[in-house]
Amino acid sequence: MLAEDRRVELTGDPWRMEYRSITKNGRVVWLRDHAVLVHGGPGEPSYWHGFVIDITEQKRAEQAIRDALEREQQATRQLRALDEAKNVFLSAVSHELRTPLASIVGIALTLQRARSSLSEDDGADLIDRLAANAGKLDRLLSDLLDLDRLNRGIVTPKLRPTDLAALVTRIGTEWEDTGQPLKLAVEPVVAQVDPAKVERILENLLANAARHTPPDTLVWVRVARQDQGVLIAVEDAGGGVPPELRAGLFEPFRQGPEAPAHTPGVGIGLTLVARFAELHGGRAWVEERPGGGSSFRVLLPDPPAATAATAPQRQDGGDSPNITFEPLGFQEPAGGTNTNAC
Repeated sequence: MLAEDRRVELTGDPWRMEYRSITKNGRVVWLRDHAVLVHGGPGEPSYWHGFVIDITEQKRAEQAIRDALEREQQATRQLRALDEAKNVFLSAVSHELRTPLASIVGIALTLQRARSSLSEDDGADLIDRLAANAGKLDRLLSDLLDLDRLNRGIVTPKLRPTDLAALVTRIGTEWEDTGQPLKLAVEPVVAQVDPAKVERILENLLANAARHTPPDTLVWVRVARQDQGVLIAVEDAGGGVPPELRAGLFEPFRQGPEAPAHTPGVGIGLTLVARFAELHGGRAWVEERPGGGSSFRVLLPDPPAATAATAPQRQDGGDSPNITFEPLGFQEPAGGTNTNAC
């Protein structure tokens, strides 16, 4: 108002201003104030003549329109983001479905046409490849169905005492088929968890490591007791994840910038890791591995009263050339960042 007063005094223009005022009962109102300076004689101002209008309702209507516009713009941005996510999802799913499906169709046609002319070794090789590609389709559909059930809140964990050392060693032995070197650092831990969900957590973390690192990159799986729970870590000696990208990795249909174009994936593996951890009352996050690379970690609550009285013997996975055991010696750094989203 002081600025308007100075302007009018310097220019002689009419006074025009909208401002807020407080009424006697404490209510804030908006006023529109118009006035002109009336001169009584040549160059001599005499008095101001004008009017003041209560425009509170108009201001409220204008604010309501602005709020509605902002909500509409926000909804538009969300719809665009959802549409983009849908397109990414459909593209990834179609690729993930098409690749094994094409192999299945090709192998089935080969078996149909060749029939008895195939040697026993060739037939066995084709059947193995057929089963492997069918397994890929089954895992993809399982991931999609699990994500849908989790979103609808109809999944409940089936907790029971589970030998995590044996579970991890078994999965590590199966990992040998990928040819990627693996080291296990596993405490003899029995925990009250859902073994099927923990198995999926490990499988998805290992698949994520394989997808985003060169074939000969070393991967570690570590399991140890941590405070009132069990800490599971899958680490790799790859390029790591930049800090600004870590939180988004656990969101659906999100992938890091180093995702290989030939195997893009669907982008729900880490989402399921975080959701399965939350299902146990735990959490999942990623941090830098000491020495370089990524360390994906899952903390599952397991109070001491729920643990078994005796610890199982550690299994060392036989004579697998790609799996070795190493001493434990990792722990979650204090104040680790929790980046599970969903």
